[in-house]
Amino acid sequence: MNNPLKYADPSGNVFVLDDFIAITAMGAMMDAMNAAMSDKPIWKGALLGAASAAATYGIGQLFGVAGSFGHELLRAGAHGLSSGVFNALNGDNFWNGLISGAASSGMGSFAQSSNWNPYLLMASTTAAGGAIAWATGGDFLQGALNGLQIGAFNFVEHDGYDGNGGPGYVKRLPDGTLEAQEPLKEVVCKGIKIRFISNVPHEKPLESVYPEFGIFLFGRSVIEGAFQGFWTVLKYETGGWKQWVRLGNSYSKSGDFQTKSLRRGASPYYTKKIGNPTLRNINQNLRNTKFPYDNWRTADPGHIHYKWRLNDEDSWHWFR
Repeated sequence: MNNPLKYADPSGNVFVLDDFIAITAMGAMMDAMNAAMSDKPIWKGALLGAASAAATYGIGQLFGVAGSFGHELLRAGAHGLSSGVFNALNGDNFWNGLISGAASSGMGSFAQSSNWNPYLLMASTTAAGGAIAWATGGDFLQGALNGLQIGAFNFVEHDGYDGNGGPGYVKRLPDGTLEAQEPLKEVVCKGIKIRFISNVPHEKPLESVYPEFGIFLFGRSVIEGAFQGFWTVLKYETGGWKQWVRLGNSYSKSGDFQTKSLRRGASPYYTKKIGNPTLRNINQNLRNTKFPYDNWRTADPGHIHYKWRLNDEDSWHWFR
């Protein structure tokens, strides 16, 4: 019937680039421009930018919207670790990236929990990332771009905002439930009787008429295979995120009491899982480094304690 429609894509996941692919492309372009301005190899900047954006998006997928203090502390640790590792792979300072990424994540958590609009949220994470990077002796632009990625690809991409800078029709709660943000319009259904006429033309099922549909799917399979291969190599090189940061029950050797803490770095046994020697050394330095603050929370190397209790107690305490 000369219908120009060739294919139907109800889910929107075939003919429109997936969020993941679009975000990695944006990350590649941003870091390629930064590399060009910094006189570094553009191809390396693009590759690391794509991987960094994908990691930021993945952390957002994992943690969702802003939640409890411990939830956001772990998110900040994940972003800090990711930023530090990519800084190190780019030849920059690991600690600058870690502190800048964690600060940007913390700023984004505060902004999202305070219901800031997405543009203000991204501006705040960008400013926090650049300012902290500059204050710790790093590159302001690199820190700002990293903060922008965290704000856009983690927080804004995984909240309930609409495209016009305001709250959307629904907001995703920490448990995944969708909550309506304004009264929904009443839907009225009316039944009507339709007389069936056998000679009325009916739509046929859509079929792929030309080979470009198969070519497109083949190309997409190649791209996805390349990303899967990249993540396999990245996991081998880094050993996985559990070798870098963990949250849960622990113990303070300096205070002789039980704690709940954010632990960084891996034990010598598990360090063997990190394939890259440079990252392995960074991991051990991270484990053996003690923050320069004289209190019970940072008294043990490789730990940030946030709760404590005596060995014979049942209740936990925030302060000591």
